[in-house]
Amino acid sequence: MIRMLKNIPPAGSVGFAIRQRFGMTGSDSPDTDNLAPSGDLMPRGRGGAALGVVVAGMCYLACLALGGALLTSDASRAWTEDLDRALTIQVVPRADVDVETEAQAVIALLEADPGIARVEALPQSASAALIEPWLGDSDALAGLPIPLLIHADMAPGADLDLDVLRARLKAEAPNATLDTHARWRDELAGAATVIELVGLGILALVAVTTAAIVVFATRSALSANRDTVEVLHLIGARDAFIAGEVQKRFLTTGLRASMGGWAAAALTFLIFGLSAADETGVVTLLPQLQMPWTHYVVLLAVPVAATALTAIAARMTVMRALAPTL
Repeated sequence: MIRMLKNIPPAGSVGFAIRQRFGMTGSDSPDTDNLAPSGDLMPRGRGGAALGVVVAGMCYLACLALGGALLTSDASRAWTEDLDRALTIQVVPRADVDVETEAQAVIALLEADPGIARVEALPQSASAALIEPWLGDSDALAGLPIPLLIHADMAPGADLDLDVLRARLKAEAPNATLDTHARWRDELAGAATVIELVGLGILALVAVTTAAIVVFATRSALSANRDTVEVLHLIGARDAFIAGEVQKRFLTTGLRASMGGWAAAALTFLIFGLSAADETGVVTLLPQLQMPWTHYVVLLAVPVAATALTAIAARMTVMRALAPTL
């Protein structure tokens, strides 16, 4: 009858215990002194490398998804803050109406309001340039009643009653209308929220896929090393010990691979930001493409989570696979 030990012997005595159990004590017995369970329970060579490549790729995709969500959130916040403070007043030209006089009255009213930080009247040419992409550059623009536009920025922290402001504008300039850009702000915020949710959904999908790959790789490793596992059980090794050895190898593989994926994603964002910036370092078209250094730190949560997920999934898979052998 086989004597089951409470704890596995030290690594150096594993080979001796195996030779004693199976009677391999002669001069022609195989050399088992260098048996290392942690090295025999994980796929080496192509198998281990393939697992590392897959984990690195998944971590890269997860970092891209999370980074994209962070950039979208930053851009949405910046744009909505600008729209929250921006006001546009247009004075519509009508028959027997002096547009310039009404515009000057609007400017004077706004400049006298302490809640307004800046007022700027756009020239007629600037107003015409706004509709030129739709109507083209032709003489027909000269005959159109183009409104005169006035842009105003509210002071930071100012709490304006827009209904009262509209009434005051109507009293001073009956043909003036006030636009707060609330519609565009809400649409922009809604689109940004959808993009952020899509990014988080991709992040969750990558996490589930990574866990499934680790489970498959762990089961394959156990199946390929079934004999080694059985021998370890015969000499008294508990499932927790075997699971711990597998977990260590998966932990190392997951950490190295996930950090490689994070580095590749960080390099991608860095190159993307530099390619979208001019020679002064200021992004011209999409000002939020340059990721701040704090976001790179946030992205480090991805390899940390990937490493923990890899190790936990491997340990749980081993424990469940070895449970029937007790």
